[in-house]
Amino acid sequence: MEIKMVIFITFFLLFASLGNAAPASRNRVTSITPVVTDEQVHDWLKLWQKRLRLEDWKIEVKIVRIWELEQGTLGHIDWSAPHKTATIKVLNPSDYELPKDKIPADMELSVVHELLNLQLSVLPLNKSSRSAEEQVVSMIADALVNLEHRPPSPE
Repeated sequence: MEIKMVIFITFFLLFASLGNAAPASRNRVTSITPVVTDEQVHDWLKLWQKRLRLEDWKIEVKIVRIWELEQGTLGHIDWSAPHKTATIKVLNPSDYELPKDKIPADMELSVVHELLNLQLSVLPLNKSSRSAEEQVVSMIADALVNLEHRPPSPE
């Protein structure tokens, strides 16, 4: 009988101590700095919107989870030409498979890519050339972002 009581008390104390520890861990504050903030993405949008002369459009940008994008994509844009409004979605850094230091540049590239798609939206839609159009948009976006981030040339 005495051994059963010792075991019971041991388990009781063990569960009691676990119960007290749980709320403390839930209340813990973490100060993890995000890889990319909403503000950074918004700043890229404004910079590139101006450079690509899309200032007459009302464009918003959202950081979204992977399941909110088409499989295999890093961004997407929906627009209304008559209303001159658009929404860009870019992949959340937590869903990237790149090293953390490469994610910001890739997200900026996604914003530029989607803005270029918007620029080209005035052209007739041709499903047979869609793949080629995406390749050209990707190359132009890559060139623009690389120009933006190249080291200054010595004069």
